[in-house]
Amino acid sequence: MVNHIEIFSAFNLLTWERIGVVSGAEGFVILAGVVLGSVHGKKIREAGLGASASALLDRALELIAWISF
Repeated sequence: MVNHIEIFSAFNLLTWERIGVVSGAEGFVILAGVVLGSVHGKKIREAGLGASASALLDRALELIAWISF
């Protein structure tokens, strides 16, 4: 969000393509994948990928419902 508003701040210095050509959006996707793996890694190991995928789909639908509201 910091990169999308037109107000320059100290946060822009931290997020504006700081790692080579990786932008803030790409960094967000990488970070989201790491968090997702951390949160659902145990569930995948114990119950399998199907159970985790089902829980993720339910969560995605819930978020879409809230955004559409």
